[in-house]
Amino acid sequence: MSNDVRIWQISKEGNTLERLAPKRLDLESRLHEWIEEDITILADDLLVIGSEVLTAYGKWIDLLGIDPRGDLVVVELKANKTPWNVVAQALDYASWVKDLSREEIVRIGDDYFEKEGGLEAAFGDRFGETLPDTLNAAHRIVIVASAMDASTERIVRYLSETFSVGINVAEFVYHQDAAGHEYVSRVFLVDPESTPLGPKPVPGKRKKPLTLDELEDEADARGVGDLYRYLDEHSTEIFDGWWPTLSSLSFFVKGVADDYQNCAVFSLIPKQSSKDHLKFQVYLERLMRFLSATEEEVVDLLPPDRKTWKYFPSADMWSSGFEGYFTSMDEAKRFVNGVMALKARRITATE
Repeated sequence: MSNDVRIWQISKEGNTLERLAPKRLDLESRLHEWIEEDITILADDLLVIGSEVLTAYGKWIDLLGIDPRGDLVVVELKANKTPWNVVAQALDYASWVKDLSREEIVRIGDDYFEKEGGLEAAFGDRFGETLPDTLNAAHRIVIVASAMDASTERIVRYLSETFSVGINVAEFVYHQDAAGHEYVSRVFLVDPESTPLGPKPVPGKRKKPLTLDELEDEADARGVGDLYRYLDEHSTEIFDGWWPTLSSLSFFVKGVADDYQNCAVFSLIPKQSSKDHLKFQVYLERLMRFLSATEEEVVDLLPPDRKTWKYFPSADMWSSGFEGYFTSMDEAKRFVNGVMALKARRITATE
């Protein structure tokens, strides 16, 4: 790689430098393990959602990551591949990744985070935000190597600089001092800040969450403005915080599980509402934990117009609950008063 990275060890006396000569990293598999364990080695804003991900073509992606926007990152280790093979293989994987649906991405992440409560929980813990409604609006490729040849560098630069393909090379240089201490340095072929995403998103494909005013306007336009404002105001008092999405206002709580910081428990969905029918969704298990209440106590507070609901088809109890409609102010007040009473009971019990 054109960047000449050198490392010197400072003597204890502080007056001499001893250069640590670079060596070939003994095992490429160590890079795979290190990056999977701590993806910040490559970037501060990534979460690994899959390792050895099987594509529809029978090949395996070394690592698949996601960033806070919901964009995907293909991480491919060079290992012993030829220059043409490593780039071609990475591009082949990207051609498969670009067509992944939200449901397929969630399935991959849920399999990877099975013991941690699934992708949604891991995403919330990593970024402090709910999983975006729109996933995979763009993607990028990072080729990882302990040494990179000139041919691969030329190909990657050509794709990045000429065609704005979001592809980069991260070269890790291995060093060892006289005492056997190991060091690794990293350098990118292309400045990551200059090509943070790629291919460039199709205009209009990634949509921004609605603002609070826009959500309220949606509720008014569908004839549920008063219901929405009442539940919004009191839910803000009950729960720990909120975040808007493309279609809803979600309320979250903290500390109900060790696996993540914030998780959504209750959502109001004006865009799927109609006259006197304000759509809601609730995560039952999460709300039960937050209130220290039984299933019967929580379900009894929900409007009668409801049915069971799952965040995705294979969701477990943690990502399931009920969805339905508030059809009157009496139903909204019954829910708010009941939840506030259960919360007060929980607080009293812990004092």
